Amino acid sequence: MSDMDDYRRASAEADVARQRFLSTFGIARDRLSASRLKSRAQAALVEALQDSGKQARSVVTRHRFALGGALAAVIVFVFRRPLTALFKRVYVFGRDKYRERKLSED
Repeated sequence: MSDMDDYRRASAEADVARQRFLSTFGIARDRLSASRLKSRAQAALVEALQDSGKQARSVVTRHRFALGGALAAVIVFVFRRPLTALFKRVYVFGRDKYRERKLSED
């Protein structure tokens, strides 16, 4: 009867191991589900964006004049042709007004 007892004990251990495996498999399947992975990725993205926003705010507050100068340089670079045309018009307008005034004084 010892063989039968060994068989029953091994069968019970196998049942316990099977239940433990199925439980672990269910937990892993829940953790790796698409919806849970998506929500974790969204939460990580939101946290990363918030952290980078805080870091950017701290950099701006520490280096506000340098950032303002760099921003002004970028704006001037982007709009250099329209600004050049504007300054040429202003120069020509001022020069013509000066000539008119000078000729009217003579």
